[in-house]
Amino acid sequence: MLLSIRMIIKESLVAYATRDRKQWVLEWPGQVVICASQVYWTKEVEEIILNNALPEFLLKSNEQIKDTVNLV
Repeated sequence: MLLSIRMIIKESLVAYATRDRKQWVLEWPGQVVICASQVYWTKEVEEIILNNALPEFLLKSNEQIKDTVNLV
């Protein structure tokens, strides 16, 4: 079971990079969406901090949250 969950999360991470986020959210189970979103959020935050671009990232993050709420 653990291996199958790991495989699904891996597949969702690949799909995240190639699809529109709203479409991607609808294609995967909720807990997979939460897990993969946190992986990408952490990666992006590291890059944003290094580039001193937090205000822009805040706008993007707020927009993604709003879009996800509207889907539900």
